[in-house]
Amino acid sequence: MNRINKNICLKWSMGFMAILMLTFSSCQKDTDAGTGTGDAKVMVQMDGVSFEQDNYDYGAKSSAANSSASGIVKDTSIVYDDFVVDVQMTNETDRSSRTVNNNTVYRAGNSNMAASTVTTKLAPGIKYKLVAFNSDGTLNQIKEYTVGSEATTGPMSLDAGKNYTFVAYSFNGTSTLPDVSYKTTVKTFANAILPTVDKDLMVFVAKNRAISHGDTKLAIVLKHRFSMITTKLTMDAKMTGSIKSLVNTTFGPTHANATFNFTDETLTYGGTLTSRPSVAWPNLAVGLREVISSPTLLIAPMASNKTLVFGSIMIDDETKTGFTINNIRVNPGCKYNLNLNFRTCTKSVALADDAMNWRYPVNSTYTGCIGPNNVNYKNGTLLSHTFNAPASDYGFTFDITELDNAINMEVNGVQILTDARLANPKDAQVQFQTYDNTANGEGIITRNIKFPDNTEYGQNGIADIWNLKGTATAPLVRIIISKTGEITMLGSKTNGGPLLQLLLKEGLTFNKVVWKTAPTDVNVVKVTQRVSNTTFVIGKGYGQAKIACPTT
Repeated sequence: MNRINKNICLKWSMGFMAILMLTFSSCQKDTDAGTGTGDAKVMVQMDGVSFEQDNYDYGAKSSAANSSASGIVKDTSIVYDDFVVDVQMTNETDRSSRTVNNNTVYRAGNSNMAASTVTTKLAPGIKYKLVAFNSDGTLNQIKEYTVGSEATTGPMSLDAGKNYTFVAYSFNGTSTLPDVSYKTTVKTFANAILPTVDKDLMVFVAKNRAISHGDTKLAIVLKHRFSMITTKLTMDAKMTGSIKSLVNTTFGPTHANATFNFTDETLTYGGTLTSRPSVAWPNLAVGLREVISSPTLLIAPMASNKTLVFGSIMIDDETKTGFTINNIRVNPGCKYNLNLNFRTCTKSVALADDAMNWRYPVNSTYTGCIGPNNVNYKNGTLLSHTFNAPASDYGFTFDITELDNAINMEVNGVQILTDARLANPKDAQVQFQTYDNTANGEGIITRNIKFPDNTEYGQNGIADIWNLKGTATAPLVRIIISKTGEITMLGSKTNGGPLLQLLLKEGLTFNKVVWKTAPTDVNVVKVTQRVSNTTFVIGKGYGQAKIACPTT
């Protein structure tokens, strides 16, 4: 064979081998894809954290003469000294839903998510760890993530076509988490635990999950494993004063810690705490009538023997000690709301209905109103009406059903509001409207009162005060003078709606007045209103006398 033929054969042979190798390689790649072997990326999708719902049937409302009565607390009225406390225990029952995208999404099974749950988002910055165990239970890898920064940490690299068990856990904080511990020296899923946890433990477990080639999203919903109770104190709308002090409020009994076992998702509790968990309250300096605690963490198995104890509580200018709510039920992984509404028993001492009842229309020149005796009063002028109010041992209440658009009061020579920023501090008004009436001689007027949630009349979807009306039983505005002269103002956001506390803005505070309580005393009250075109106030005032509360 000549050299040319040899070269042709060699080239043909090499080409055939290349085609054969390409074909083999292509077939091999198709085989890999079919069996699922090769790299896989597991990307974390943090969907939030959940509480289970406690479906316990509490039964009908009960009542008791004291706080040591038997029966699990749900909806109970307790007579404590000269107060009645309406106690209501509820658990959060809202159910959440979400749309799942086209990515592969794995969720925990029924052991991790109750049939009815409340799911909320985790705050950015919260740390959690994700642990992957191989199909034989041995540890594969651990990664720590931060909510909102998962992309920075990156996905887990695993082998496709294999099954894994995933565990995620967090203490609902921003500190670095400890690694999983093990009951023996063998690091397997069967031995995995989180020992002696005394923080807000949240865990996700997804067992035996097959991972495919390419990208897989692991949707994580952590589940709270301990109980939480949020305590809310409110004062009845007829009650005077405010909540001034809450000292040494505790829940118990609880355990010091618990160990979480991953394989069966059970808790083993440590010893009972010698000191009970404290309830954390907000600052009470502003004299609130509604106070909501931070959630209190309770590390305990399901039980109905928990108690809430107030070392002392100062409410309505009275200090009470040792007030206790017994028989509180908790279930691990559930979140509860414990609502305590304080009220006292009184009877009304009536005042003449016309003591606070006038309506002055705008004058024809639109620079004021037509006031008493058909006299024109310019905008900015103070109108006043003085009357006597009978003495009462539990203060006095003014129920206003209509108002436009400001008011002040003077009680026994002391105004409930003064403003040192004004040329005459006594010209101050509790102002419910912001407006510019410079053209009509009144100038720029600024609203100086709001609700505790920072909403105000005339904005935030709430109508202007003069467009709202109350009723005799559901007034628009209530001004309360306590037996010690403390002023409280309540308001409704809707016609005939519930009364909510109102707070002064811009650093203003209500002055304390002197209220006379002796049977022969007379209290002199002067109501003032700054004219602003149409000007009116419709309402009535009445004293309150304290009476004994029923014992059953």
